[in-house]
Amino acid sequence: MSTENELDDFVYSLNEENYYEYEDIVDQINDGCIHGHEIKVYRGRRKDYKHEDFIAPIDIDFLIERMQESAYDNMSEFSEGYLDDLTEDNKKELMKLITDFLDSKVMVRFYGVDQIDEITITAGDE
Repeated sequence: MSTENELDDFVYSLNEENYYEYEDIVDQINDGCIHGHEIKVYRGRRKDYKHEDFIAPIDIDFLIERMQESAYDNMSEFSEGYLDDLTEDNKKELMKLITDFLDSKVMVRFYGVDQIDEITITAGDE
């Protein structure tokens, strides 16, 4: 039997699409199968995401461009040069501020799965 920490690293599926924690997949197997019946289960390593996984430098450039366009729409040529002084380091800092803010306010509640292999679980053994 694996330790609880090792089980936390893995998620399990009967159809290779919907993945669940170990206890949940065992419950599904025991609820739907005859005791002693061996069931093929997909086991994958859980890959947790962070907000930084979903923001790219191009997104920061897009944000800056939209702000420049909005300034131009409101102030026309008087806004010329707005935000042009931002360096690449400034943009990286802005990206970090955004992801740090999101990390402090909102949790990423989904995960990916990789390193998938097939294992066998016997119904009723857990």
